[in-house]
Amino acid sequence: MEKHLKSLQSWFLEALKSRVDGLESRIAALEDQGAQCTATVETLKTEFDSFRASSGPQAAAPDLAASLTSVANNSASLVNSADDLMQEFHERQRRASNVIFFNVDEPDHASAVDLDRSFLQEAFTRLEIEFAGSVQRFRRIGKLPAPGKSRPLLVHLSSPAIASHLLTSNRAFSPRPFSLSSDRTPAQCRQLDGLRLELKRRTDNGEPDLTIKYISGTPRIIARSNVQSTSGSQKNSSTSKNSPPSLAN
Repeated sequence: MEKHLKSLQSWFLEALKSRVDGLESRIAALEDQGAQCTATVETLKTEFDSFRASSGPQAAAPDLAASLTSVANNSASLVNSADDLMQEFHERQRRASNVIFFNVDEPDHASAVDLDRSFLQEAFTRLEIEFAGSVQRFRRIGKLPAPGKSRPLLVHLSSPAIASHLLTSNRAFSPRPFSLSSDRTPAQCRQLDGLRLELKRRTDNGEPDLTIKYISGTPRIIARSNVQSTSGSQKNSSTSKNSPPSLAN
């Protein structure tokens, strides 16, 4: 098992490096566009000042002023986009080692933490993952629930590879034994909510057999008939650099 986990961790780090390289390229492109917009602003300012000096302050061209304002706003927007992209990347990195269990009974007495630990130990045993070396800490998140309700159980794991292995192991069962997900950022949650609305709209409009499936870590709407072929393709390429190594003993 340790050999397989090391192999999975190596694959994950390689995949993460590829994602980082892609993000760096996108950020560099945004910075280049921002620099071009800044240069355009300076050119327009020079032309605007020259026109106003030669024609008088009352004859300043309104269209030129509007263009100047628009380009300046676009330049600021590009800078903000690059900052937002970097913040989102760091936030996803921070959450990559976490998973969240849902619908886990939450007792309202002092032994609640011990019961949560017992639940996690049983869950990890069923999913054939070592508990002691994998779980760093865990806690309930959200406001205190109403009677009969429970809060999600956030689990901090020792590495993103363990989190990925846990999610994959849970998906291997049919039906899945646990309501389990990755620790998504607010942006990821908004993206998923938007896809669910689009899925409902397209289903209501008569498009049959659609579902949401994660492909290379990104949720997409695809036909159910493609799910099996996609899964088969991923299995057949499990030894390639874009797919995780097999964890079977």
